[in-house]
Amino acid sequence: MKKKTLTRLLAAALSLSLIFALSACGNNDAQPNQPDSPPAGAREIVLNLDGEPSSLNPMLMGGGKCANLMANTLYGFLWRVEYDDTLSCDLAGSYQLDRENMVIIAKLRSGLKFADGSPLTAEDVVCSILTSAADSGSNTSSIDLERTQAIDETTVQIGLRTLSYATMGDIGSIGIISKAWTEDGSNAEKKSADILASGAYTIEPWSTGNDMVYVKNPNYWNADKVIYDKITVKCIADETTRFLDYQNGGVDLIILAKGENIDSVENGLVPGTVQILPMQSVQGLAFDTENIDTFKNENLRLAIAHALDVEALVTAYCGPRYGVAQSVYPTSSPYCANTALKYDPELAKDYLQKYYDETGASSVEITLTAKTGGLDATLSEAIQYQLDQVLGIKVNVSVMDNASYFDAQAKGEQYASIVPLARGHYDPSKYMNAWMPQSSNSIMHMCSDELNGLLLETVNNMDLTGEERTAKLAELQKKLTGTGKFVPMFEDFICFALNGAIASVDGCVSGDGRLLQTLWLSEAPTPLPGG
Repeated sequence: MKKKTLTRLLAAALSLSLIFALSACGNNDAQPNQPDSPPAGAREIVLNLDGEPSSLNPMLMGGGKCANLMANTLYGFLWRVEYDDTLSCDLAGSYQLDRENMVIIAKLRSGLKFADGSPLTAEDVVCSILTSAADSGSNTSSIDLERTQAIDETTVQIGLRTLSYATMGDIGSIGIISKAWTEDGSNAEKKSADILASGAYTIEPWSTGNDMVYVKNPNYWNADKVIYDKITVKCIADETTRFLDYQNGGVDLIILAKGENIDSVENGLVPGTVQILPMQSVQGLAFDTENIDTFKNENLRLAIAHALDVEALVTAYCGPRYGVAQSVYPTSSPYCANTALKYDPELAKDYLQKYYDETGASSVEITLTAKTGGLDATLSEAIQYQLDQVLGIKVNVSVMDNASYFDAQAKGEQYASIVPLARGHYDPSKYMNAWMPQSSNSIMHMCSDELNGLLLETVNNMDLTGEERTAKLAELQKKLTGTGKFVPMFEDFICFALNGAIASVDGCVSGDGRLLQTLWLSEAPTPLPGG
């Protein structure tokens, strides 16, 4: 991809983040763009998402984009988290939060049905919550299962053990399955023909290695607003084969990573358009300030941070699917504040001298750890060279397989490493979960009562306004990068090639299952009433 193209996209992503930040500060009506009507004759589309789900159970499925797509098409949710961090209606039409008794009362829409026409009731919702707790537990940690029950056919009481900013998002990420689907205890092994879909689509009988065919669910509560009658998903891992299929007209949307393929579409050599969307992930250099005494010194961290020409590193080594990170949060987040430290070799040398003056040391030797074959390994070697050239610091790069890497992390022997932050909508607790005090990822711990308190307040204080939460998270980002605890390096973008059957994926700032939701609905989501 041409450098000017990526620059334009980064500028657009930043503009988008500013728009979201403004909406989070008092305007919750902003919604992603939605088509007014389906394109003429485009009732069927073919996608290629380069992977397969590992399970059809929404509680267990893995497999990246394809799995997230499947979860969002086949299964309905009580509500959904939107791009501006608000909640929108799905199977529940409203909810009430009783803080005194620590319960949420969710009111389902009347007349809900599964794809086979059988009623979808509060009992199915309770069963889904219990199944999620048993199968994964990742979204039910705040739920009091013993006090979670069906009040009547359309009313669910969800008991809460704790209440935080993450609670509503966690509950809203539980796919609703049929109670009958779990009664024999083998839901994890169910085949596609067994699925009782609660979402916008059903799936035709499918097995690994074959195309997945989604068919519009006529019993979905919002079926009249679903654009496409049929969506076929191909899973071709090899991009060369995938791109050839697109070039020959066999697919309407594909994911691209190779610059030459992106350029072919942009330059008109292959029909269609390229759209690049920001992902919700930032990677950067983090230091273990909990276990490694050397990195507890702020002056040394700041010397390293100012000695790194991050823009040059990302431009040289990362490729078209990556952009320069500005902070802990990605530019697509409504909470992103540009707090990255500037490349300044002279200032870096000043900080290093302060470190020498404080400690009495006359040299520095540090270790960076990285995973075999990863982008972090390449960048670590480039960092090794830059720190030697600017500061004369000796850097050892220890490249290891995944098992050894994470074992070293668990033992507090990772020292410093380029690490990703977790993805999770725009929920600051999910996105920042690696930094939380109870996280097992010691290299990411803030190791500061002030910073821990600031993060926990943004997560647990439900009374913060949008302006207050945004301001606190901006302060948190400033202190994380301003003390050299985390050096933002790059964020992911996802590239799509689209032919005329799909005009745009504008308004979708996630490259996973939310993409298809943007495509299939012909209206903006409805805000969820309640509070």
